[in-house]
Amino acid sequence: MVKYIVNFTIYFSLFIALLYFIRFSNKSKAYRVFTIYLILISIIQLTSEYLFILKTGHTIFLFHYYFIGQYILLSIFYFILLKYKWILWILCLVLGVLLFQYTNNSSLYNRYNVIGAVITQMVLVIYSLIYMYKSIYAKGEFVLVNIGVFVYLLSSTLLFASGNLVFDFGFPESVSRMLNDLNAILYLLFQILIFMEWYRNYRLKTA
Repeated sequence: MVKYIVNFTIYFSLFIALLYFIRFSNKSKAYRVFTIYLILISIIQLTSEYLFILKTGHTIFLFHYYFIGQYILLSIFYFILLKYKWILWILCLVLGVLLFQYTNNSSLYNRYNVIGAVITQMVLVIYSLIYMYKSIYAKGEFVLVNIGVFVYLLSSTLLFASGNLVFDFGFPESVSRMLNDLNAILYLLFQILIFMEWYRNYRLKTA
């Protein structure tokens, strides 16, 4: 069942990206940046699926493009929404830390960068929490998307950390599979919220 969910999310990501791209030119800067984020994620997911079908056995390198690209684009997205200049300073600082990581340890490119992924995702969770608080007092754009970012990235970070504990302490493989399955379900929920945002606020409405 979960395998079908994973396959569905891959093609659903492309579908959502196309929906947002339709009205790309006449929308806000935040909308355009978020659309670019959706396109990037869909390309990475489709590439990963293509390499999996070819049985190349090497898709880990895509993980680095995924979490770094996600961090850059969603940081800019929240900078536009929140208008806090310190977001750009934090963006440069974290990218500097990641650059140091990869230049200091080139083998990191061939395995999961747990520290980098956790740092970038937690920073984005903080931005989403701040925007959620502000949205209580003033209506803003992308409220549903922001809820999705908060729930999915926070849960993903916790599951990712739990997965490493499972590996370190030698828990059964079934536990690791259960965590991966839960992550897939949460990602589908995130996509549904993104779709609901589009349907509620950005679809072409007939009179």
